[in-house]
Amino acid sequence: MGGLGVVAGLAWLRCVVTVFESRLIADPAFDPHGYGLIFGTVSAVPTSMVTVCALPWAFPQRYRATVGKVVGLLLPTVTSLAFVALFTA
Repeated sequence: MGGLGVVAGLAWLRCVVTVFESRLIADPAFDPHGYGLIFGTVSAVPTSMVTVCALPWAFPQRYRATVGKVVGLLLPTVTSLAFVALFTA
């Protein structure tokens, strides 16, 4: 279960990096149609849900609650920033 959380977390991170690269890089040839922005934002939602549910299981019992709280606050916040980047593009 923890391995799934790590893989989903890495996939979520790649989605978010794609969104912010697409939004912040000024070169129009980098992402001319905005597909990275669109599909990165849409893909970030399910990967963040899987990460929030599964990532705490990758840690020992005494750290799971803390990791769950941190990940449960961090991932929805950054994912909502990806939606802000999508709607303000």
